[in-house]
Amino acid sequence: MIGDSHAGSHAAGLAASLQAYGIELRHAFAGYGCSFASDAFNEKLLDPVGSGWAYGKCTDWVAAVKSALMEFAAPDDLIFTTTAAWKYDVVGNVDVAFVEEIATIAPLVVLGDAPLLRGIFGVNCASPETRPSCLTNEKDTIPDGAVLAAETWAARGVPHISVRELFCSNSVCDAYIPGTDILGLVDYGHLTTSGSLYLAPFLSCALEGLGLVDAAVASDDGECLGSVTDF
Repeated sequence: MIGDSHAGSHAAGLAASLQAYGIELRHAFAGYGCSFASDAFNEKLLDPVGSGWAYGKCTDWVAAVKSALMEFAAPDDLIFTTTAAWKYDVVGNVDVAFVEEIATIAPLVVLGDAPLLRGIFGVNCASPETRPSCLTNEKDTIPDGAVLAAETWAARGVPHISVRELFCSNSVCDAYIPGTDILGLVDYGHLTTSGSLYLAPFLSCALEGLGLVDAAVASDDGECLGSVTDF
């Protein structure tokens, strides 16, 4: 699993999902706006988000991770990546060539971003007094970049697993896991550990549907659960 801080927040749930199939997760993440992407993508991104000073270190990190993948990854490994969807709004495009190059090393899956709860920044969603500020109409949680990314990966045939809708119910998205009082999201679209683990069974079902993992290894009945209320 490789990517930015949003990818990092996916790690607990993805590790739990893969563990059921006997697969160990290795990961590498960057912060300060740096993405696992081409130099051109990061150059367009970092200055506008105030991290231009990190460009050199970012490109060095991307090169080192890419080199390690080419040297050590096996053709039957799985590579996962994600990028905060709002970054595509800043840059104006999805980094198709870079992702497709990485996909030549081993099968690659792009994980979708969490819903963008615009009212959550600087708000204590765990407090009953301020929690209503975190409730967001579902259509307002989808930055244009998220739509662009989903459409691009679908058109290019790159496997993409959407998770945004798993934090929404009745057209409203919340910082809490639906039907619970467990905080699933913090700040600008990062998953809590609980929120990440909540996604594990959904990731498993999606990976089984893509034929990338063997359902028989992890389950007797192969049943995929549709929502948290099915647990």
